[in-house]
Amino acid sequence: MCASDKILIIAGPTAGGKSAVALKAAQQFNGVIINADSLQVYKDLQILSARPSAQEMEGIDHRLYGVLEGDQPASVGWYVEQATQAIHAIQAEKKLPILVGGTGMYLRALMQGLAAIPVIDEKFRAQSECLFANEDEDVFRRRLRELDPITESKIKPRDRQRLIRAMEVVLGTGKPLSYWVEQQGEHGFKNTQFISIVVQPPREVLYERCNKRFELMLEQGAEKEVEVLLSKGYGSKLTVMKAIGVPELKACFEGSLTRQEAITVAQQKTRNYAKRQMTWFRNQLRPDVTLGALDQVDECLKKIQKYLER
Repeated sequence: MCASDKILIIAGPTAGGKSAVALKAAQQFNGVIINADSLQVYKDLQILSARPSAQEMEGIDHRLYGVLEGDQPASVGWYVEQATQAIHAIQAEKKLPILVGGTGMYLRALMQGLAAIPVIDEKFRAQSECLFANEDEDVFRRRLRELDPITESKIKPRDRQRLIRAMEVVLGTGKPLSYWVEQQGEHGFKNTQFISIVVQPPREVLYERCNKRFELMLEQGAEKEVEVLLSKGYGSKLTVMKAIGVPELKACFEGSLTRQEAITVAQQKTRNYAKRQMTWFRNQLRPDVTLGALDQVDECLKKIQKYLER
């Protein structure tokens, strides 16, 4: 069966089992899987992004996986443009688009539209980064709170990237980020219904999966993958060089961490990231179905089928 006016979203934290659910959904509902993970778009991050291999794809059509070089930006705007084209092409084939990933900003922008933020001169980004580097976070937050209290109140502690972005926008446009968010543009799917599943296993189960996943990555050749990245001379600020596991293994190569220390740090960062993702999806996505255990996938798909038949 296929519902060409529907889009299925399968979201959730890293190591939660989204890909396995997506494969079953694609097989059952004549679907095509579209990546919604900001790291799995990179060719150079097969292992450390947990991008599915050709064998793991099980013959199901997958799109937007491994399409960018490591020095190319994967902005939200770029993703929305690429994913929109993929969705329309899949719908034209009378198949079901299935978006799978854990990058909430990608999914939210697709579902709600992009904020109409003007292009900002790079000097304001540099100015914002300089302010952050020269002030502790509390001072920077107080400064941002005076300029954009709404955005500042929504940014979690130690979220350097979002704090700098909020300051950059207000410095570069003269208006706070919260103003531009209110000008949110319409998404390109007016006559399409989004149906969402959030895969959210119990925390202790998820954390154990996070630990085992990084160990498996090492067995699959994560260290060699990092060596290749380093050989390409990518700057430390690029997304691929900040992926969990890359800085830790780099530090191991340089001798500032032992191999076991690198593993421990990377596992902890993975668990922390999974926790943030769970919080985001719980508060932002409002799923139609929450899947709490992978042995309940068949029951979950029965619920999704009812949505597709409406």
